[in-house]
Amino acid sequence: MSNPREAIEARIGIQGIEELHDQRRTLVSVASGLRALHGPFGSGEVRRKIILSGIRDKIRTQHQVSGTKVTEAALDDKAHASAEYVAYVDDMIRQREQLVLVDNSLLEINDLITRDNTLVYHLTAEVKLQ
Repeated sequence: MSNPREAIEARIGIQGIEELHDQRRTLVSVASGLRALHGPFGSGEVRRKIILSGIRDKIRTQHQVSGTKVTEAALDDKAHASAEYVAYVDDMIRQREQLVLVDNSLLEINDLITRDNTLVYHLTAEVKLQ
């Protein structure tokens, strides 16, 4: 026996709520990791500082091994210009872009659910009037 809700959805030609919920769950699982890193109180800034500190330590060690002196300002400049740091920042930008796209997809699914609920309400109200 089929679900009455599914029969109504099929009859009025709207996407099934379970299908929309499955799509939303998938997107939420993607968004959760991105928000943990880039959202409010996210760990992105902490991770950036950890990466930068590690790069500074590598550069400092290279200078110690070669016996050259380097200022903290020069260490900071070299760390920020390093290929490793630039790659990290580029990756963070791509992740933020992905978060915007995922958030938009979630919004569109929520809009569909709201629209479909309104359609069902009005169609059932019309039936009651007849």
